[in-house]
Amino acid sequence: MYVCNCKGLNERHVRGAIDGGARHVAGVFHACGESPQCARCVKRIAALIRAEKGAPMALVGAHMPSPQQMEA
Repeated sequence: MYVCNCKGLNERHVRGAIDGGARHVAGVFHACGESPQCARCVKRIAALIRAEKGAPMALVGAHMPSPQQMEA
C-alpha cells in the first residue's frame, strides 16, 4: 500500500527506513532519499513509526516543515 503518492513510497519503504534507524518523519524521508512534497502522508508515516517503535506522536514529528524549509 502506498503511503506517499507524490514520492511513490509504500509501507515497505517506510518500514525499511524505520528498521534502519529512522525515528521521525523527516528521518524516513531522508533514509528514502526523498523530501516531502504535499505532506499529506506525514500523519500516516508518523503512525507507522509509532506502531513500530511505540513512540508518542509528539516525538515522531506528525507535523513537518514545508518542502521549502526542508531544502533550506
